[in-house]
Amino acid sequence: MTTRKIIGILVAAGAAVLMTFAVAVATAGINNRKLDLSSHRYADSAIRAIVSNWNSQALLSRASSGLSHSIRNRSEIASTFDGFRAMGKLESVDTSIGHTVVLSRADRAPLTMAQYTAMARFENGPAQIRMTLIRAGSSWRVVNFGVVPIRDTEIN
Repeated sequence: MTTRKIIGILVAAGAAVLMTFAVAVATAGINNRKLDLSSHRYADSAIRAIVSNWNSQALLSRASSGLSHSIRNRSEIASTFDGFRAMGKLESVDTSIGHTVVLSRADRAPLTMAQYTAMARFENGPAQIRMTLIRAGSSWRVVNFGVVPIRDTEIN
């Protein structure tokens, strides 16, 4: 075999590898965009359901098994939501901002998580809503939920 033929074969093989890699990256990009879209929709819907009336049941019904197990008793979450209610009624909430990450694990299936924040205004001031999601099967579940009041001095 001539050197020219060997180089031709190597170039063709390299091109095939690059094409396979390009298709894999494009497919992953499409899947990640779909995951971002579905997690974003879920986060916006969940945030509105939870903060519109400070509904602890709206959080509990969306909670991951890990979050559910970490809540020791119903009075604990009721107390937390009583604190949230001091912010007053929801006046407005912005669309959330965030992203989805797929973590590969050698010993198990990939772990898909998403983090979102949304700015909201309540009767007694603004707050940042924070939410972490995990994909369980084909649905999203809330892993973590937090509300951080923002003082007027922090806005300027």
